[in-house]
Parts: sequence; structure tokens; C-alpha cells
Amino acid sequence: MTITWTEPIGNGHDRLFQDDRSIINHTWTFLAKGSKPHHLDSGRYTYEFELPLAGSMPESTHVASFYIVQYRLKATVERPRFLPNHTTRRVIHLSRQMLPLMPEFMEPVTIANQWTDKLDYMISVPTKIYTHGDKIPISIRVTPLTDQIRVRRLSVTLKEYMICRASSGWFGGHPRAQGRVIYYARDDHFGSNATNVSGCFIVWEKTQIIPVPRTPEQVQYDVQNEAVRIRHKIKFVLSIENADGHVSELRAALPIHICMINTNGLPAYEEAWRSVPYNPSTMINLLLQENNAASQAAPASQTSHAEAAAAAVPVPPDGRLRRRAQHEGSRRQRRRWSRSSWLILGTSNIVHNEENEPPPVAGDASPETTDTTQHPLPSYSSVISSCNDIALPSSQLPSYDDVTCP
Repeated sequence: MTITWTEPIGNGHDRLFQDDRSIINHTWTFLAKGSKPHHLDSGRYTYEFELPLAGSMPESTHVASFYIVQYRLKATVERPRFLPNHTTRRVIHLSRQMLPLMPEFMEPVTIANQWTDKLDYMISVPTKIYTHGDKIPISIRVTPLTDQIRVRRLSVTLKEYMICRASSGWFGGHPRAQGRVIYYARDDHFGSNATNVSGCFIVWEKTQIIPVPRTPEQVQYDVQNEAVRIRHKIKFVLSIENADGHVSELRAALPIHICMINTNGLPAYEEAWRSVPYNPSTMINLLLQENNAASQAAPASQTSHAEAAAAAVPVPPDGRLRRRAQHEGSRRQRRRWSRSSWLILGTSNIVHNEENEPPPVAGDASPETTDTTQHPLPSYSSVISSCNDIALPSSQLPSYDDVTCP
């Protein structure tokens, strides 16, 4: 971090002051120094590293020659004996991101007022947050209330304001301000094409597009800390000529925020629709292929264990066996009905259809045959394998004629 300023010393001379501070300093050693040098063959070598940064560190800032905060990485390859070392440097830009979904930044910004009972004006932007590469659409609407005025020109300026605060004895106790114009546009024909509204009023309106530069060197992010403050404004100047030839100027300003990433905006449609759309038949085929592959890959030892377990189950008397067979059949029938209802309703909302469930079979309520075991929900593979004959829902929306009110 470098802070530079001048102070007068008398007789028209100034003295240059400079304060250099190291904000952070860390060293990584990838090849430890030893008694013998490391031999590296020709090629590319990659060494990964990371370092947690404190939240109180200042952002990368450049305010003319007064206040400069810059972070750099320096890599050094030490060579043996009298060979010169290899050194390279890279500048890293560090910025602080704003909190996402802040309501004061998501809402549109509008300025509406009346100027000396001669015209009404309204200037608005859709949001307050923009980032590098964005385009700012500005809606300008002017309604003259008298026919004795004429618009000469309209100018729009995007300006960056930088203020260095006099803290820690810097700048001789006086803050230093610096500003620069990021974008300027002028329209000498604004007001020549008027729109008649209700046959009584004339409206002058226009949509001005301001492109935001793409690099931090051309426009900086908004910064506010104990040492410096950077902000951005869109300024409007409307030059008006009165009936007596006197020229007046209507001035207005809209504050905006330039941040690193716009987290309040929704993704564009072309970005949201890059994924493949959902198709039920394609998903069913993929699940069936997975189920078949899993069944074929199952080891034969599982079958032998299952047969051995089945052979070890004791056989109950004939009456209990008959009732249990009836109970198992009714339970499988209910499970088949419930699976059908799940598949018809879709996999997003699994709802059991009680109206389609068949009545209980006699003997189900018997204390000897009542099954209190809670069975888990079937998997997608089991639903598909047991309900292949069920008509799948269409992936297309129904027409308006097919939709009827209940």
C-alpha cells in the first residue's frame, strides 16, 4: 500500500510525502533448499497454494497518485553458484463483494419532479447494481407544460468520484478528491421528435444505453473504508431555451453501484435453457437400462444364499398357509394399485390414491395374519419394472380446448 501527498513548505514550494506499508506478506517454499540443487527436466511444473485472507484487508484501489493499494505475487527460482535467479511478478486484484439480495439495490431507481412549472421530467434505471461489461438502460421522459420552451440538447455522463480521507496524519489533515468521466453521450436532437399524448400534451422520451467498461483499470468497484471512498453517479443535463432566448439547465443525478458480481439478477434465458429438457420416456429408458445392468451384475452367490434361507424357513400348517397366501396376494394387489397411482401422478409428487385401492380381503383383519411391518416406498426401478404397461404422461402441455373447468 502506497500513500503519496504533497504539503506546502513556503515560498511556493511543496514537499512530497510518501507512506509505504506492507499489508500482507507470506512465503511458500515448494522445493526445499538442500546441499544439492534440484534437477528439473524440461517441461511444465505446477505447484498449488492457497492462503486465507482477513476480512479487514483493504481492496485494490488506485486514486491517481494519492492512494494506491496493490497486491502482487512474486515467484523466484534460485539458481546455484553465479547463475542469475529467475523472477516473475503478477498483479492480483482484490475486491469486496456486496451482500446478495439486498432490497434497496434490487428495486428500480426513479427521479421524478417538476421544473419551474414549465415541464415534468422522469428519469429511471431498472436497478442500482451493475458490474463490468453490463449495459445500463436509462429511460428519460420529459413532458413540457408550455409551448414557450425548446430543448437544445441532452447530455448523459457516467462519472467516478474518489475521495481520500485524512486519516493517520495523511494528506496534511485535508482530504483529497479525484474524479474522472467514464462515459459521456450528448444528443442535440432530443425534443425534435415529440409524441402527442391525448391530443393535449407532448412527450419527449428516450432510452439511453451506457456501457460499463470491462476492466478494473477503466472503472473501479465501489469502495468505502476508513481511508478512501469510491462511488459512481449518472448525471443528466438538459439544456432548455426559453421564449426570450435565455438558456437554462436542468441537472439531475442517479447514484449506482459498480460491484464485482451482480448476485441480485436472474440468469438470462439462454443460460437457463442450456440444460436438456426433461423427457419422461428418456428418463424411463435410462432407469430401465440401469436396472437391467444391476440385475445382470449381481453375483450368483446371492441367489444361493437366498435359496438356502428360503429352505430354512419352517412351513406352517395348511390353514395358516392358505390365509397367509391370501394376505400376500391382497397386499401385492394393493401395492400394484399404489404403484400405478404413483406413476400416473408423476415422480415429483408421490401421493397415494385411496379411491383406487381395492377393498380389504376377508381374513386380513385376523390377528394371526395382520402384518404390522412398515414397508418402504418402492424405488424408481421397481416402479418401472412392475408398471411397464401404464401410459406415461406427455411432456407437452395440453391445448386450451382440452382443459375444462371442474
